[in-house]
Amino acid sequence: MFYSDWPSAQRTVLRSLISSPTTIFNCLSMAHEEMISIAALDEELLQRNRKRLHMYFADDDDWVGEQKDKVLRALEGGQGTVKVVHGGSDIPHAFCINHGETLAQQCVEWLAEGDFI
Repeated sequence: MFYSDWPSAQRTVLRSLISSPTTIFNCLSMAHEEMISIAALDEELLQRNRKRLHMYFADDDDWVGEQKDKVLRALEGGQGTVKVVHGGSDIPHAFCINHGETLAQQCVEWLAEGDFI
């Protein structure tokens, strides 16, 4: 069974989605459009917004691939720049499925550091 570690409710949703031709078509169409519009990493955009960005990367993240290193290099810099956290080796790319609490704790920490809470 795929994703046997996912909660039952998420597996039920996944089963219903993959059995829907309309959903499959829409997912593939959206992916196609994203591949066309996101042709290259916009390092200038990252630089302009470096003080606003907060990023959470899974330690082993096959979705991000080689772009992760480019993003991190583009954001190297002094104090007050982008906040980057690398999740533990037990946290996958799809951390929102089973690790939402860990990410929520990180977000609370970021909000507190920025005096938002």
